[in-house]
Amino acid sequence: MYFSVMSKINRLRNKRLYLVLVFVIIMCYFMMDSCMDEIGMGWVTNLKVTKESEKIKCYDLKVENVIQNLESSEVAINRSIFFVETSCHNEEFSINPRQACAIESAAKMNPNFEVYLLIPSPVTSLEGMKAYFQKLASYPNFKIRYINMTTFFVKTPLEHWYQSGNLKYSYWPQSHASDILRYTLLWKFGGIYMDLDVVIMRSLEQVTNFAGAESLNDVAAGIMSFSHNHKISSLTMNDLVNNFRGYDWGWNGPGVITRSLRKYCGDCKVKHMIEKGCEDFIVFPPSAFYPISWEEWAKYFTSDEEVYNKVMDQIKDSYAIHVWNKHSVKTKVTIGSKQPYGVIAQKYCPMVYSSLKDFF
Repeated sequence: MYFSVMSKINRLRNKRLYLVLVFVIIMCYFMMDSCMDEIGMGWVTNLKVTKESEKIKCYDLKVENVIQNLESSEVAINRSIFFVETSCHNEEFSINPRQACAIESAAKMNPNFEVYLLIPSPVTSLEGMKAYFQKLASYPNFKIRYINMTTFFVKTPLEHWYQSGNLKYSYWPQSHASDILRYTLLWKFGGIYMDLDVVIMRSLEQVTNFAGAESLNDVAAGIMSFSHNHKISSLTMNDLVNNFRGYDWGWNGPGVITRSLRKYCGDCKVKHMIEKGCEDFIVFPPSAFYPISWEEWAKYFTSDEEVYNKVMDQIKDSYAIHVWNKHSVKTKVTIGSKQPYGVIAQKYCPMVYSSLKDFF
């Protein structure tokens, strides 16, 4: 009797151990699977307006605006480049020299595309614009326009989402405003979106439907191109509607294009998308747009000749560089120095660079 009972207990114990082992194996599989971020709870918010939403209260202001409204009829379908600056400017409008450099490089290297700087903040005066910004006016393909956030999302998949005030649940509302605008712009018009901390070094006029990987695991959202009505554009919009997370800085930007491409390509591995291709969509390797990773951003600002030579060799075939403004914003470039970022700027945004005296 005793041995019979003990035998049953041991069998039960072994069964439990077996089930635990199976559970651990399954969890390890999902942890190693690069598609794990698609297994989630869907759209999650804080269900309350954050104090950070004060940073975008200007979007709702009804004041006189000196910047011309963006009209859908003026935008060249599939032939436009979009930059978005989502700060609240209140009275005078301004951007910094590095942002102006990004715009000039895009206009200079893509003369047959319209280049837009779009802002959702009303501006009551342009009197304080710096000389480097005024230089951009010499490019006939450059335009600055105001986006009315109240009407911009009408008749798009984000119409109800935005009107319901969901952006105000974000802890990074200006950054997430940029995210929803970039994907909506490409959904409405096709073309190319670019971050304001890039420098364009090659023309992109003959390339369409692409994004760039920043590593072998993630696709970045800093430079992207969708043709009008492309399926990938609809996937990104649906992802925003269903999966927006106001508490996660990167989920709604690079996360959106990465998840959408996994669905479109039918492959969880970014490495495979780069090597094997993905239908009619190009996923460029990091060398195309992000030749220096964010962990090594300081290399763009080095004064060391050996590091400089390595950086310049590393970027020689790139379409663009991304200088990771979130990390590098306070690091100076001395005008006339042999720092990689400065040398690149002097060549690809010469009018902005030449208008500066001490630092870039």
